[in-house]
Amino acid sequence: MGFKATRQSLAHIALHRQREAILDDAVSTARRLTGVDSAFGAVRRESGSYAVSHRDGLADPGWQQVRVMPGRGLGGQVLSERRPYGCSDYMRESGITGDYRDIVGAEGLHAVACVPIRALGEIEMLLYVGDRCVGGVGDRLVDQLAQVAEMATVGLEFSTGEPPSNEPSVRLTPREREVLELLSEGAANRAIAAQLVIAEPTVKGHVRSLLEKLGASSRLEVVALARRTGLL
Repeated sequence: MGFKATRQSLAHIALHRQREAILDDAVSTARRLTGVDSAFGAVRRESGSYAVSHRDGLADPGWQQVRVMPGRGLGGQVLSERRPYGCSDYMRESGITGDYRDIVGAEGLHAVACVPIRALGEIEMLLYVGDRCVGGVGDRLVDQLAQVAEMATVGLEFSTGEPPSNEPSVRLTPREREVLELLSEGAANRAIAAQLVIAEPTVKGHVRSLLEKLGASSRLEVVALARRTGLL
């Protein structure tokens, strides 16, 4: 498995105006980012089940009929525990039920990881990646998958179908704008400090201010919200 993308490349997921576009982008980005054979998403239905409706790299048509239920399979474990879950060989994983082993086996998948994408407090979609090789789905892969989910959550919570305002409501200082521009390029605090010839603690202060002004919980979310509101 490879790891091909950088943190700053993920903000585009949150910039789509439509829910389906956000989820489609999350799935395709998850596959590209982690370098695995496939990625797919199961979306919440009114019945309480999750239907596999977004696929990238899956060949078996049987996925169209898959419905994930809480407590069943890997995704059901994520729904029950509300946290990411991964396994190096799905077909032999003893900690999950075997409800979906037929379709997973038919696709030839082994290493599988799943994270929740939330919207307004509910799990809106289960985001999976799967690989046909037995192997680790360690912390780094799950962390990358969680970053994709974070950006999708930002997009879902702020998607309105309306274009961004030409007059941003958030007012930034000139220095905050400079820090924001460098954040959007993926620069770390030390690199920003060197670029702007200021102390690293000063950079941290500007980042905290940006988080507060934009109501964001992470640097990625700052960039996504800044783009959405016309600040970038």
